[in-house]
Amino acid sequence: MLSFGDPHPFAPTIRAAGARLICQVQTIAQAREALQDEADVIVAQGTEAGGHGQTEPLMTLLPRMVDLCPGTPVVAAGGIADGRGMAATMMLVLKVLMGTRFYASEEAEGHSDAKAAHRDGSVRTMRKRASPFIMRS
Repeated sequence: MLSFGDPHPFAPTIRAAGARLICQVQTIAQAREALQDEADVIVAQGTEAGGHGQTEPLMTLLPRMVDLCPGTPVVAAGGIADGRGMAATMMLVLKVLMGTRFYASEEAEGHSDAKAAHRDGSVRTMRKRASPFIMRS
């Protein structure tokens, strides 16, 4: 999964490894770049995402992203913290990516101080065109 930058330099390596190219994007322009590189999945990340984001809330970004990407699965991310948010999002897409919300839960493995920080208020960073990074699980 790539995020925060142009996927083009990494797409051939990902494809050669037989992996799916998943691009997390925060703007329509970034989604267009990902589609040019034939992304298998687009993750539309709204500004509410846990500590990172651009300037557009998920609920305004998501419908535009779905319209832009016919035939490519779109996954929603950012600010989905409970069943109501998930239900609302699933009116537009059938897929939701949740990260920080699960990390901050009691059941997640992680340091209690870090989890408390997420529950008490995340620090917001704004990314413009930084280098993409690969998230590994």
